[in-house]
Amino acid sequence: MDEGVIRKPIKLHRGLNIVVGGADASNSIGKTTFLLAIDFALGGKTYARKSSSMVRAIGHHTLHFTHTFDGVDYRFCRDTAETKTVWSCDDKRNRLRSMSIEAYKDWLAAKYGLGELGSSFRDLQSPFFRVYGMKHDDVDRPLMSSTSDKVSADLLRLLKLYGRYEEVAEIEEKRENLELDRSAFRNADSRRFIRKAQSAKEYAKNERKIKSLESQMKQMLERCDKGVVEITTEKSGYIATLTDQLIELRRGRNSLARALRAMERDLELISFSKTKNLERLRTYFPGIDIRPIAEIDAFHEENVRNLKEMHRNESADIKARIADLDLQISRIEESIQQAGGISTLPRVAMEEYADLNSLVEQLVRANELYDRDKQFAEDAKEIKSQRESIEQHHFREIESAINEELLSLNRAAVGRGIAAPKIEIVDPDHYTYEIPLDDGTGSRNRGMFLFDIALLRQTPLKFAIHDSPGLKQVEDGHTIGMFNLYSQCEEQIFVAIDKVDKYTESGEVPDVIKENTVLELSRGHELFGIAWNRDIESQAEDIGSDE
Repeated sequence: MDEGVIRKPIKLHRGLNIVVGGADASNSIGKTTFLLAIDFALGGKTYARKSSSMVRAIGHHTLHFTHTFDGVDYRFCRDTAETKTVWSCDDKRNRLRSMSIEAYKDWLAAKYGLGELGSSFRDLQSPFFRVYGMKHDDVDRPLMSSTSDKVSADLLRLLKLYGRYEEVAEIEEKRENLELDRSAFRNADSRRFIRKAQSAKEYAKNERKIKSLESQMKQMLERCDKGVVEITTEKSGYIATLTDQLIELRRGRNSLARALRAMERDLELISFSKTKNLERLRTYFPGIDIRPIAEIDAFHEENVRNLKEMHRNESADIKARIADLDLQISRIEESIQQAGGISTLPRVAMEEYADLNSLVEQLVRANELYDRDKQFAEDAKEIKSQRESIEQHHFREIESAINEELLSLNRAAVGRGIAAPKIEIVDPDHYTYEIPLDDGTGSRNRGMFLFDIALLRQTPLKFAIHDSPGLKQVEDGHTIGMFNLYSQCEEQIFVAIDKVDKYTESGEVPDVIKENTVLELSRGHELFGIAWNRDIESQAEDIGSDE
């Protein structure tokens, strides 16, 4: 609303789009709210928070917005009261069909070229929406999406934006599969009656005990060989019992192996390829709406991910059970072989020998389980080392490319002689971003904004939003220098500023501001016709007296 009249659609264009506030820097007139509305149109939710002054002042409402690709308009609307649904609309704003917010964000990712980078549209884009209240204004961590994010998430996002994530993803898949195997092994371990060795000290103690017991068993055989009457019945019964156990274990293993092969065949069949070149369909079917196809693709892709995850978990569990059976089979086979050499054991000696052999088996199994768990740890360490090596290689190249771009942008914006910001990626969990020997508030904000431009130029990012609280900190001449850079971008950059006459000594508004202003707000010309910080009743009276 503007003076009681519904505003005409606000048209945004490539490059710089400026929302200008009043000469008196009036607050609560809608500059930040407008930037949040853009974020809302791009899948965000801060605009519609119940606690926001805008919602409390004017109530819930519907926001209409349009994306244009190759001259084709895609119209949508979204309600602040029902943020999880987006509607496609016709040119009369009639609602045609609904989609979930997740399907809409997948559509955005596909249309804006961010769908194949290994992350969601919001995860890649939202860190660069530096609107007051969204908490994306940490000048030391310009890649941060959420205050709860680890630094490693920032750097993973950087790899994805530069298209360097594929190798890392392969290593990450290995790590995830190893963790599944380890988890399944430990779950199976918890069902065993035999407790694995808990430490290297216990492992060594078990080894000594095994040698001692085997020595006792050998002495028993030697004593019996000196003349004790052969008791073949007891030996045969002992071997028969072991053989029965072996047959049962092998039967169980074969059954699990068949199930695993079937599962692996099923996993190979579970696949889904996104519909490629959706836009080319328009060549053959003019006027076709590709959004339902994109939604169906997203639905099937999610189902395939879930099925594969379920199969991987079940497969890991079966592999752990097979490995456990292999250990048991190996020990029984060894026991049968040893029993074959027992030719002269009486019943009492046979029972004692069997008890000793059972104890040996338990100790051997305990150490075998310890070895298996240790191997998991070594494999995990090796995978981590491989990943760090790959990441460090990519980070060095990305760091160099960003810093070269920052140096060029800084010179274009503020001239030579003023230090440029630099990023230093220490390792996959740590990075610094600063201007050497300059920790001034204005300089650090300038560094953050230039970082966004550098990534807009070098990556598939399509948007940046810069709000007035941060821009106010930057030296006026430097702000104009940055705006000139913004205006040269093919991507869309949305900024909010006020007191535009301060940027020149004469008070003349710079051309870059005049040419790129898309919305002017001031006291009496607020975004919704009212200011949040003024009493609504008194504002209504003011409007009535003006009429």
